[in-house]
Amino acid sequence: MRLPLVKAETQTDFVAVLERKMIRIRALLNELNRMLDAEYEAGMAYDSKSLKKLILRKQNSVNRFEHLVRAMDEQLSLMAGREMPSARPGTLVNWMTMIPGLTRRQKDVLFPLARDLEQRHLDLMKTARRNGVLFKNALDRMSVASKYINQGKVIVP
Repeated sequence: MRLPLVKAETQTDFVAVLERKMIRIRALLNELNRMLDAEYEAGMAYDSKSLKKLILRKQNSVNRFEHLVRAMDEQLSLMAGREMPSARPGTLVNWMTMIPGLTRRQKDVLFPLARDLEQRHLDLMKTARRNGVLFKNALDRMSVASKYINQGKVIVP
């Protein structure tokens, strides 16, 4: 007896797919947080070579993060059986409550993961703000130093 190479119909466990996407997002959030910490240290040390590399890596990770969030959004819409409304509830857990038919066991797995993702995202935002303040202060100091050095000189472009 020979087995077919492709199954006629495949059963997809949408909850497992959503869980895998959320785990990948969590791993990417951890990676982004480590990069922001390294970026902060390089900024404090005025290490421009390391900063250039980190900025390129960070941009790549941010693009992957955006892609994963869109994929998770599509997965939630698919599981809800309709497009998620544009005025969504504020938390990921509230979004998941819009999915019909989740069992207690599935909720016990997905809801803590969603809360963890939200907390990690808030931590990442805090770290990004810290880096933004550092670099804004550095730019302000360079601008003031430049004005002081060029005081009284007419600079023609």
